[in-house]
Amino acid sequence: MAAMTVEEGLRSVPALLAIAPAVTAVFCANDMLALGVLKGLAQRGIEVPGAISVVGYDDAMFSELLSPGLTTVRQSAAAIGRQAGLLMTSGDAAEAGPAALPQPQLVVRGSARALAEAER
Repeated sequence: MAAMTVEEGLRSVPALLAIAPAVTAVFCANDMLALGVLKGLAQRGIEVPGAISVVGYDDAMFSELLSPGLTTVRQSAAAIGRQAGLLMTSGDAAEAGPAALPQPQLVVRGSARALAEAER
């Protein structure tokens, strides 16, 4: 498994561009990878979201400070941890039933555009 770091995101850009222009968007497993992808695209003069949209996952503290701001998915790690703790301390986790995890939220910022815009 590849590391989920800024460096790994940066290293992925040449492979991504090898299949462009078929690629109009990149969804990264975390915001650190997305930051690396943004950096790699910027180094090559590729506009985000003009040429490619980039979306991350985590809503890291730096995500809104980037230019453009990183569109990302927010899911509360604290809430997931609390739910895991409850399941672990409830005795038989199988009897506890499915965990009620908070719904992830899409946080729209400047690094992604609507598909309809991309098709114009």
